[in-house]
Amino acid sequence: MLDDSIFQLLFDSLQFFFCEVVTKNITDKSKSIISRLLFLLLSLLIAALLISIVIFVIYLFIFIDNTVNIFLALIIIVLALALFFGVIFAITKMSDRLNYFDSFKEEMDFSKNDNYSKHIVYLTLKQTDKDCFVMSYFHSNGDICPAVYKKRNGKIGLINFYAEKTCYKSIYTDEIDSDESKNIRVCRIRNKATQNQMIVFASEINGLEFIINGNKIPETDCKNRFGKFKIYALLENADTANCNTVSINGINYPLIESGYSTSFISRTEIIQ
Repeated sequence: MLDDSIFQLLFDSLQFFFCEVVTKNITDKSKSIISRLLFLLLSLLIAALLISIVIFVIYLFIFIDNTVNIFLALIIIVLALALFFGVIFAITKMSDRLNYFDSFKEEMDFSKNDNYSKHIVYLTLKQTDKDCFVMSYFHSNGDICPAVYKKRNGKIGLINFYAEKTCYKSIYTDEIDSDESKNIRVCRIRNKATQNQMIVFASEINGLEFIINGNKIPETDCKNRFGKFKIYALLENADTANCNTVSINGINYPLIESGYSTSFISRTEIIQ
């Protein structure tokens, strides 16, 4: 049996293809009447094909007695299913390949115009052949936080399209003083398409040294700061990916999931 997530991915890909890619090429607008009609038409055609196959199978085993006819009918069913899944595979691959961009600006303009995600990329944390981890400002919630792009042949896809983020409770190195300016924010972000993962720390405190399972977490370029915040980031490996303890200046602190998405760095904190 096929997993439900496969059908969900198929549905999302079809919807994205007709509501975003096709529309972009035709009208340069998002979710227009044209894209909705195209998506509805394809959905109806797929539904009609599936219903036809089901009815045909029922008819086949109830009313057809001739062995040759049954064999021919089975061949038709197999070809119909092959055609159906072939079209779906082609559309999914097409939508995936078309939505890659040469630059952050091109992707940001596309996302903004198509109401996908209005954002600004401030800092590149790490690039691999298949990923690009960044710090980005999202207008929807006013949050500056880690984000990830999937890459293909040097081009980037849509921001956070395959992202899975885990937020942790802020760490206070001074248990008595709970001043927000003296806490440490922690976030993990994973690219579900490549399974690569990065852990990111942010704090206004000077002189911090982060070590997770023997791996030192470096500070990003000192020129690229957000107000007084320093950013520390590490592309994780098998030794650190599931580690829930971090050493800060020689003292171990647990990484405790917050259970909900928390603000990493609010834009108001850096423009005061």
